[in-house]
Amino acid sequence: MSKKDESSGMKVGDVLRNADLRLDKDVSDDRKLRGKLKALKKESLSAAERTAHLSQLTLTERTGFLEAEGPLERTFKVTQEQVLECSDTATKIRGSFKLELGKTGLGPYSAQYSRSGKLLLVYGRNGHVSVTNWTKMQPLSEIYLNQTVRDGTFLHNDSYFALAQRKYAAIYDSSGIELHVLRKHINPIGLEFLPYHFLLASLGERGGLQYTDSSTGEVVAELKTAHIGGASSITLNPFNACIATGHSNGTVALWSPISSEPLVRILANRGSINSIAITRDGTYMLTSGSDAYCNIYDLRTYKKLNCIRLPVAANRSIFSQRNLLALSFGPNVKLYKDIFSESTIGAPYMENLYPGKVVESLSFCPYEDVLGVSHSKESFHGVVRLRVECSSGSYVAMLKHVHPVCFQCGPSATFDKQREAPLP
Repeated sequence: MSKKDESSGMKVGDVLRNADLRLDKDVSDDRKLRGKLKALKKESLSAAERTAHLSQLTLTERTGFLEAEGPLERTFKVTQEQVLECSDTATKIRGSFKLELGKTGLGPYSAQYSRSGKLLLVYGRNGHVSVTNWTKMQPLSEIYLNQTVRDGTFLHNDSYFALAQRKYAAIYDSSGIELHVLRKHINPIGLEFLPYHFLLASLGERGGLQYTDSSTGEVVAELKTAHIGGASSITLNPFNACIATGHSNGTVALWSPISSEPLVRILANRGSINSIAITRDGTYMLTSGSDAYCNIYDLRTYKKLNCIRLPVAANRSIFSQRNLLALSFGPNVKLYKDIFSESTIGAPYMENLYPGKVVESLSFCPYEDVLGVSHSKESFHGVVRLRVECSSGSYVAMLKHVHPVCFQCGPSATFDKQREAPLP
């Protein structure tokens, strides 16, 4: 088993333009001209150093995956212990810790990373909620709600998170203080946050899809989904911010807050939809149903590309930022790559087994080589070889969030087509 991971950084010499300026008397006898050339060289060196420093801050690395050394070796046979042996010290320390939560009796537990990848939200079905800075192994808050918690998600930054509780949805800060109860979100079973629109969407147990502006507290839209079928799952399309809902009759519907009817309806599976996963670029969608099939669709044409047949139905599915697919069913977690083609999907890229446990949630950590796995007895992290880019910079997102009227199913359409489209 070998590991392929290449990176390159920019040096001062790569960006320096005037490093070879000659400042001796052969250039010119004019002292004033030589002084200007000397100042120019000093400015060029300073600019080159700044550029090289910024290139190191925004250094991107090529995708790294496990590679089999011979034709008889298979990457899915590589254990987590072997991966840790080949990993750097930081990955060994940060990427393989376990949270022993089985003795609390408040599980099963689920977990989700923040968008920055620094914080980890862990919530138990019976009301135990914890926020941890997992990069520093530092707990930030811990609360006991004494009521059912079905789902949770971070909001626009690491300071706030929302929980889908038994009756309503509620918003908390990172210290565990309840800030707001969303009484319009009745009996929510799933939450999704739209980071560029500052909208919190929840899917109700009785088939209601609610949108609330988290910056003003205003209810933007209340959509009815019960006529399609019983609600079973909710997922955000990160490309166009449409919400995908799965239903008990095998239907997947795409929604926006500016339309009372679904933008698209797809009969995806022959059984109830257990989970939906959409790639970061919004091109592909995977649906896992109770018929034990995971179907892959191209959202540009809404045609089925491929499918994965599992021994039993998958209960969780998620795509990484590099389109690595993670599936869980029972005590098994399987990872696949290069699945977006019409050719037959072969053996998984990696897999792991947790005997005597049931996997409850999967969460890829942004900008890291870590897949978080939560199951019925404890919540912990497995190590996976993948690499993504992390960009630096900040902006005032609260003042620049996109208005809900800007929703559309195909944001990649040309400007002329967008201009000719009827207004909502």
